[in-house]
Amino acid sequence: MSYLNEELVEGRREDQVSITSKGKSWELLHSLWIGWTILTLGLFNWIAFVYIGIRAKQRKWILWGLLYSGPFLFSIFYGPEAPEWLVNLGVALELLLWAVSILHAFIARKEYLLRLEALQHRKGDSEALLKRQLADEYGEEERRDETSTPTPVPSATVQTAPERGQSLEAAHLTREPPSSAQTTQTRSDSPQRVQHAAASQVPVTKLTVAAPDIMSRDELEYQISSAYPFPLAFGFRSLASIVDPRDLYREQLRVAENMLAFLGSVSLALIREQDREKSGIDPKEFWATGISPGDWKEIVGRCSKVFASYEDEPLALAIKGANIRSEKKERSFGANITALIRAKNDFKHDRGPVVLEEIAEASVEVQDRLRRCMEALAFSTAYPLRQVEDFDVARRGSGVILKCLRYMGDHPSFPQEEVPFRQALPRGDLFLDLGQRGWTPLFPFMITMTCSHCKARETYFIDAWDTRRGTARMKSFERGHTMNSAEVSEALEEWASSARPSTP
Repeated sequence: MSYLNEELVEGRREDQVSITSKGKSWELLHSLWIGWTILTLGLFNWIAFVYIGIRAKQRKWILWGLLYSGPFLFSIFYGPEAPEWLVNLGVALELLLWAVSILHAFIARKEYLLRLEALQHRKGDSEALLKRQLADEYGEEERRDETSTPTPVPSATVQTAPERGQSLEAAHLTREPPSSAQTTQTRSDSPQRVQHAAASQVPVTKLTVAAPDIMSRDELEYQISSAYPFPLAFGFRSLASIVDPRDLYREQLRVAENMLAFLGSVSLALIREQDREKSGIDPKEFWATGISPGDWKEIVGRCSKVFASYEDEPLALAIKGANIRSEKKERSFGANITALIRAKNDFKHDRGPVVLEEIAEASVEVQDRLRRCMEALAFSTAYPLRQVEDFDVARRGSGVILKCLRYMGDHPSFPQEEVPFRQALPRGDLFLDLGQRGWTPLFPFMITMTCSHCKARETYFIDAWDTRRGTARMKSFERGHTMNSAEVSEALEEWASSARPSTP
């Protein structure tokens, strides 16, 4: 049995044909730059690498372009007046770099296409956010509601959802291509658009979106409030309402821990079953006495090593690209995370700031680091987090219509969605929508429960694991409340068994 992400069968069939979800035509169009490296005979091939470096926002390709520009610079500075031996050396160097650049171009093509696709997703999300902001300012949403009527959803007999223990490979967690009725509902003319809609378009009849409590004019703040996963957005945005520096500093450090817990939980969910042993992650090692922020960083680091081979998983590559272990640059994601962990440990062991002035000063620094980390996690907006509430069998076609809550933005009044899917999924579970590559379940690493303290539904991550009693202590992202779960403990034991080295 498996509770984690497997190779999603239907989505993988598409990946055998194309690298991205855009299709072969799009990939061919955005691969024409390779022809420039071939046709320019080594003199202007460097322009192609500068071009893709700028398009994909990758400095490494720009630096490679500068390296390949050596023959061009040589011809400018020396020209035909150079000694014969130097001219021969320049020609040899030009031919060598020309051949190397052609090979390099074909190697870099796949990464470039994946990065370009992710950037276009992010740009589309930003444009959608801007449109919603303008609609709120000018009242266009109200006028649209007055002139539009919702499309009715076909009712059907409800079928039984699969058990959590069912293999995801058997469950085929890929988006169901819509029937004619579903096509009208999602306003899409092709199955590909329905599959791609996970990152940008909501296939629903009517959504009731609650406006964020706090509205900021800063682009990052607005994006966090509207498009970031709820476990990240809620805590970060709640900081704006805290006045006392002592309370603010304590809550900032808890938000930093939540950020690491979210990233670590998602990383564990993305690890394929056959790679669990390779990851070197033993749940008992991290959760036996309670997990720490440093442990979460180590989990993400170990998963990132495995993600190096996940060339067809943009989210895994994005987590790896965050370089959580790299601390070379002061403003890098890894350096900010390390500083936040150090501040959290100092606070826990009474080594942190004491007087009010010191606390206020430390709070400003921590807030700045939190903001940089949130900016580095902007890729998370392309992968909606959903909770399956219920489902109906489609009247036409063989699929079902999942009734979900969209766990995005900072407001706990989650918008409702209805998503055509291949089959029913366990009620109450959280899933990451990876678009054409299917849905990744987050159980047992992230779950929702009704808190016994505040009586509100909260989102929880694993904080400790008592193997003797067979329970896992779960901590909520929202308020830090804790609850125990025997079901999570059982699933964690199964995950740990598959991660142990096999004995001959």
